[in-house]
Amino acid sequence: YWEKKNADIFLTGIEGQVPVYSKPAHLTGDDEYRSPIMERVPEGKADIGKEIAVSLNISSGDTIRIKGEEFMVNRIYPRKGTSDDLSIWIPLNKAQSILGRPDQINGILALQCVCNTEDMGQLKEDVKAVLPHTKVFEFSSLITARADARERAAALHEKMINDEMENQKEMRQKKERIASIL
Repeated sequence: YWEKKNADIFLTGIEGQVPVYSKPAHLTGDDEYRSPIMERVPEGKADIGKEIAVSLNISSGDTIRIKGEEFMVNRIYPRKGTSDDLSIWIPLNKAQSILGRPDQINGILALQCVCNTEDMGQLKEDVKAVLPHTKVFEFSSLITARADARERAAALHEKMINDEMENQKEMRQKKERIASIL
């Protein structure tokens, strides 16, 4: 509950994506992702869901205060129709401080994509073994869209190749018929 604005919000501390060093083509020189699923929130800033921004009349560049901590609004995410619309993202260490849970994590956003053959259930079990009170949430809206686009592109590519092969076959048969008549 955000007393100052008299609103219920989802306050999310985010550190950013953990780099996969075995895939250097995906990383920049400072080990950040070239195309991250979610941008890191800079220190002293906050990213806000559209519903919160509209209902509380908050714009990019505004300053907000949550439990005594001041943040400048970095960006406002477009409406998604999910709990993200009611979320405020701040750096992880600030969220832990505000919530009185220093060095504690209660959830991890996990991605399941075509480049990873690991089972999500197994990943959840592995995390629970190390961090028993942590929940693993599959973060899927953007990654699912990317995976769907890759699958559609692959299917379209396959169809186009098959159609072209069929067309070449038909042309060959027509040429053979014409040659036999001649």
